[in-house]
Amino acid sequence: MACFPLRKTVTSKLDSIQRIFWWSKKNPKRAAYFRSWEDLGKSKLNGGLGIKNSYVTNRVFICNLGWRIINNPNSLLSICLKDKYFPNQNFLEIDKAANTSSWIWKGIVKGIKVLKADSVVNINNGASTRIWQDNWIPGYSSPPVPGDPSNISYTYVNELIDSQNGCWNVTLLTDLFSPDEVTRLRQLD
Repeated sequence: MACFPLRKTVTSKLDSIQRIFWWSKKNPKRAAYFRSWEDLGKSKLNGGLGIKNSYVTNRVFICNLGWRIINNPNSLLSICLKDKYFPNQNFLEIDKAANTSSWIWKGIVKGIKVLKADSVVNINNGASTRIWQDNWIPGYSSPPVPGDPSNISYTYVNELIDSQNGCWNVTLLTDLFSPDEVTRLRQLD
């Protein structure tokens, strides 16, 4: 379950087996349902039994593999997968797995979407963070969209920084981004 993405039919069957165990459905006419399945799924601190949804748990495990690839690029797993599936790409730029890819890799690629939705690029000095391709603004799940096509001439985040003062070029920010985006960017100082 921690390596292979399981089909929804398999995870539904696993959940069904758990429900039968907890609700004792040997004789459905006499079965007593003292708690709803949602209550059993709550954490123990909240009065439940902590039983997890198998489908969601499986997807979390697969996303964890992707997270390990990102955080440990020198691990054997990361090196092998990079050499085989994405030798010339950044891991977070992968959109789709080839049909000939392994089940594990297809699951990891699906998990990348979840990772990308809830992560932002660390700007550092801004020399390698692309303005219009990278998700670098906190609170947004996708890169910013230029309001004016002429704004595409700016490529990297370091072009938005006033090098003399070491802070954002606010005039340029207001020209390129929406007021909400400017507010979020100015909070990054």
